[in-house]
Amino acid sequence: MKKIKMTYSIFFLTMLLVPLFMTVAGVKLSASIDEHKPKVDRPVYDNNIFKYIKKFYNYYRNDYFARELAIYIYNSIVFDITGDSPVPEKVLLGKDYFLFNSAKNDGNSIADYQGYIELTNEQLESIYIWIHSFKEWLNAQGIMFYMVIPPDKHTIYYDKLPDTIKQVNKTTADQIVEYLVARNIPIIDLRPVLLKEKHNGHDVYFKTDTHWNKLGAYVGYKAILYELSKKFKGLEPVKLNINAINYTKPESKGDLLRMMAIHHFPHYYDVVLHYPEYYNIEYPEGKEPLPKVIATRMHSNNLPRLLMYRDSFGTLLQPLLSNNFSEAYFLWDYIFLEKKIDTKMIKKIKPDVVIIEFVERYLKYFNDIKID
Repeated sequence: MKKIKMTYSIFFLTMLLVPLFMTVAGVKLSASIDEHKPKVDRPVYDNNIFKYIKKFYNYYRNDYFARELAIYIYNSIVFDITGDSPVPEKVLLGKDYFLFNSAKNDGNSIADYQGYIELTNEQLESIYIWIHSFKEWLNAQGIMFYMVIPPDKHTIYYDKLPDTIKQVNKTTADQIVEYLVARNIPIIDLRPVLLKEKHNGHDVYFKTDTHWNKLGAYVGYKAILYELSKKFKGLEPVKLNINAINYTKPESKGDLLRMMAIHHFPHYYDVVLHYPEYYNIEYPEGKEPLPKVIATRMHSNNLPRLLMYRDSFGTLLQPLLSNNFSEAYFLWDYIFLEKKIDTKMIKKIKPDVVIIEFVERYLKYFNDIKID
């Protein structure tokens, strides 16, 4: 009996110490998960043992040996047993295996959709004042301005949310768009066209991702060009037959699925779109203050120049919009976090039109931004 107890003790002690030894040795064993938080880098010793121990402890808590694999296995077991999301504070499992972002630190989409976030008149006015000031500054330079709003997945697939998620009041996007439109801010609200396409029987968002799929981006792209063509001639969208599209499994299974960290969930796919690309792409690293991506349309100097501030929804818009401008500058920049706009860069680029594109749950953060 003593030998058995000793064997168990040694086994459990070994199981406890192996992650520590492996982490110290720098051995990695990970799985494809996304915890929606920044990684902690392994600290470098800087001749202060106490600071180093504190930093290493923080690193160990966030990245010990096989931590991601352990989470991956545990979450898969929980999902298989309960049939629900193992991380409901991050990902909500809706009807027909639709996944929804429920992270409070990423726009608080659930509370926003339900209408529990009510903005005051002072907050709405603050958002308006900044956008109006930026628009007026651009117009004084001869530059047109538009604000493009892709919908949250909750807005389009409200019918796939759990029955416990009820809308009781206006979303922040409802409140802000209504306030801005009444004050003549040029808003391109993509919610109506995406809802229409969804009601026509087409999937416009991934089941397993926060974002729209390529078809959803194409529908949004057409709506953007429709509005811009009222001011700029020659802006016609690339032609696609939506009713003849094909579907395929994408390489990435979706950000929400990675956040759930489970091993099987065969409900992801994307559309296949074929269209010409009449432009070259540049990545001018080290050439600040230019954006990181420049698309130059070949033999089309008569077309306008675009500068677009964007979030992750702009990723699938970028290759589409690049076909319609002589030069298109795309800056993935969360300006509501940086709290500033670099006017020197705008003057250097000399665009004909500036677009600010951000998903609806981020609109409430657009205030107190410095135009530098």
